[in-house]
Amino acid sequence: MIRKGVVSVNKERVRLAILKELDNGNNAFKHVDLGIEPNALNDAVEFLQDEGYIDGAEVYVTGNYDISNAMIIEKGEDYLEDNSLLMKAYKGLKGARDWIKI
Repeated sequence: MIRKGVVSVNKERVRLAILKELDNGNNAFKHVDLGIEPNALNDAVEFLQDEGYIDGAEVYVTGNYDISNAMIIEKGEDYLEDNSLLMKAYKGLKGARDWIKI
C-alpha cells in the first residue's frame, strides 16, 4: 500500500541516477535533489556499495550516508553502459524527480 502523498520510485532508476551523478563527479547531491525519501537514497547507496558498483561511500547505522568520497568503479561503469538506452532519457538532477517516478 502506498501512503497518500508518497510517490513510488523506480529503484533501478534511482541507482542509475546515483551512478551517473558519481560518474559526472557529483558527490554532493542529496535525496531532495532526486525527489525521494532519505531512506530510499540510503538504501540505494548501500546496495551500490555492497554489490560493488561504487566504492568509498559510507552508510551509517543511523541511516545517514556520506558519498563525498564515493566513486563509481568498473562494475558500475559497465552497468551504466549496459543501460545506456535508458540513460539517454536522464537529463541530470533537474529532471531526475520525474525520471525516477514509477
